Amino acid sequence: MNELELRFLQDKRMRDAAKQVLHADIEHLRASLSGGNIARKVFGTVGEGAKDVLEIAREQAEDKTGVLAALVGALIVWLAREPIFAFLGLGGDHEDQPPLSQSQEETGPASPESEAGEGDPQ
Repeated sequence: MNELELRFLQDKRMRDAAKQVLHADIEHLRASLSGGNIARKVFGTVGEGAKDVLEIAREQAEDKTGVLAALVGALIVWLAREPIFAFLGLGGDHEDQPPLSQSQEETGPASPESEAGEGDPQ
């Protein structure tokens, strides 16, 4: 065999070895990108982050129980504000306005300029 044939065989072996490595890499990539595997990786990362946040929140809540209790109480009072106002007889904002007459319902509420023109001229 001459030198050119030897080099050809060496190059062919190198090419075949590179092709096998490429096919192995492609199979490995397919296995790692399978549907369940991606979901496991994503949710695993998100789950770890959520666990860390929950742990920090628990530590903060243990340290500041009074602040947390005040916050929860304020939230409950804010959510129950309408029944509380009704019980105290304070009512809502809609009770402060006089009822609309039939002409006002058709045209809308009167503007301050039109009310000033109806009364005593100054």
